[in-house]
Amino acid sequence: MRQFALNALALGLFCGVAAYPQVTFTFTSFDPPGSHETHAYAVNDSGTVVGYYLNSSNLYVGYTRTKAGKFSKPISMPGISLYTTGINNSNVLSGYYYPTNGVETSFTYSAGTFTNFSYNGFQTQVDRINNNGDLTGIYVATPTSDPGFLYNATTNSTVTFSVPGAAATFGEGLNKKDVVVGSYTNTIPYGTFQSFIRNANGKINTFAFPGATQTYAEQINDCSVIVGGFADSSNLEHGFYGKINAFTQIDYPGAVQTIVDGINNRGELVGSYLDAGGIRHGFIATPASPSCSL
Repeated sequence: MRQFALNALALGLFCGVAAYPQVTFTFTSFDPPGSHETHAYAVNDSGTVVGYYLNSSNLYVGYTRTKAGKFSKPISMPGISLYTTGINNSNVLSGYYYPTNGVETSFTYSAGTFTNFSYNGFQTQVDRINNNGDLTGIYVATPTSDPGFLYNATTNSTVTFSVPGAAATFGEGLNKKDVVVGSYTNTIPYGTFQSFIRNANGKINTFAFPGATQTYAEQINDCSVIVGGFADSSNLEHGFYGKINAFTQIDYPGAVQTIVDGINNRGELVGSYLDAGGIRHGFIATPASPSCSL
């Protein structure tokens, strides 16, 4: 485990990018025992991280990591890959797996129990869960259309949505107000991705990190701070955080590539990075002054 303190604003930004306010982070790298490739995908307000890793059997399995650095036992199903991608303040997890028939299946997970979830029986991928128990993700409607969805746990109802003109719309993250962020592409098979934000009233706006060839919005917290990743002109990935039209690039110190996948209401960021040897590790970045708004 390694730690670094870094001022995010000091990192190389594209010329002309409006930067979000200066924040100093302490970075901590981690890998669950036995991991050959680690992804850190979400973090709740207690600092518990959820993600998945590649094990010695060449299968992806889920894990949680407490703020103190303690890892859970692998979260898995026999013989298949499983991806845990969301966590809320009640420690309910969300994610998806591939059973033996190969059809992607989504779930929530609490106290050792899996509960499958799908939208109207379609192949469904759940990415996030918020503190209300609401879910967002994507489903396969037709061979040429993969819309996003938002499930409201209180009303047990689901709304679907697509960025105008998009073939696939990925609902990647949501906050307590059910504001959803994610990415979209205009082709299936998937092509270039850009990002969107869907407000609680259903209005969708698109955006991109300035100068990027692709942008992937991954999560939004209750202060509307968005995190994600983007590809530069050399097709290398970097992380970002901020608000619409005011993003700041962020990279794990010394990393070849970085993506930020999660943020909580203390402003803690989680994601993964590639080291010089091409190995992916998870990390958490803790701000000097914890704040929902950073």
